[in-house]
Amino acid sequence: MAVPAKNEAEYLPALLRALARQTWFNRSGSRLEVVLVLNNCDDASAAIIRDCARELTPLALTVFDVTLTPPSANVGTARRLAMDAALTEVRIAAPLVPLYANVDAAPIADPGQIRAGLVAQVTGMVRWRESVLAMAAAGVTEFVEFGGKVLAPMVKRIAPDVDAVSIVTMDDLDAVVAKL
Repeated sequence: MAVPAKNEAEYLPALLRALARQTWFNRSGSRLEVVLVLNNCDDASAAIIRDCARELTPLALTVFDVTLTPPSANVGTARRLAMDAALTEVRIAAPLVPLYANVDAAPIADPGQIRAGLVAQVTGMVRWRESVLAMAAAGVTEFVEFGGKVLAPMVKRIAPDVDAVSIVTMDDLDAVVAKL
């Protein structure tokens, strides 16, 4: 998890404690990796994080306390630094099917390009419409949205000839699997 912060001493302890209470990440005994970039903080953020870190054993906390100079002193740069750091240890393999990055609406397969695309996505413009059109033009005919009912209807408006389904419940998943 990548977290940029500037003068958030009041809120960081609650955020980190809430993350430490999560159970979804530690089923295998691993700890949740949290990269925190303190961006030009002039409050007690760094000291408070050091104090909190002792009690937050479920977290693998990495903290960068940076002083950025204009024009780089902004949340976008802090996000990019946090994502770069968070992804350094992540192994990314070449995908089995084309992966479309919505920052450039083009398929990518190289793990280095995927890593760069993930970082760019945090700070770049999302090209959702162009990505859907590119996938449809490449022959993708079925789109599946997990966890909501927003994107599938958008896909249908962008590319009316494709099938798009939303999976929110286990019944939704069973229905999609039954069609395979």
